[in-house]
Amino acid sequence: MFAFAAPITQMFNANSQKLVEIAVKALRIAFVAFPLVGFQMVGAKYFQSIGKAVPATLLGLLRQIIVLIPALFLLSNIFGLNGVFMASLFSDIIAFIATFVYLIYAIKQNN
Repeated sequence: MFAFAAPITQMFNANSQKLVEIAVKALRIAFVAFPLVGFQMVGAKYFQSIGKAVPATLLGLLRQIIVLIPALFLLSNIFGLNGVFMASLFSDIIAFIATFVYLIYAIKQNN
């Protein structure tokens, strides 16, 4: 995504160079923490698979609802449009950390 953000964006809107520049910046910011998302989703599904519905639900909602929505309001007020882009990154990182910590805690409790 970092290397091909501009060509991918231009496939959808080649008419506006300013829009392409904004979209490239947004994609690069949003995809920084993208590798962490997989771990977070698997961690949430782990709790679902072992019958722990409450942690599974909270971890599942953490990234897209619980953290993202407040982060959108807060960061956009502080950083403007860049804050909107950073909210996704922030949300992904916080959800990853929470999932990692709770997963380690749960594994230690089972041993």
